[in-house]
Amino acid sequence: MEQSKKNRLMAYAEYDKRKKSKAVKQSNGAASSISAVKK
Repeated sequence: MEQSKKNRLMAYAEYDKRKKSKAVKQSNGAASSISAVKK
């Protein structure tokens, strides 16, 4: 149970990272402001 939860979190983090890097390519300024908000 714990392991699958961890795997899902890691998979989500990976997906989020990819989504962010895609956004960075589209618009650097917007992506950096988004990551600043998330911190």
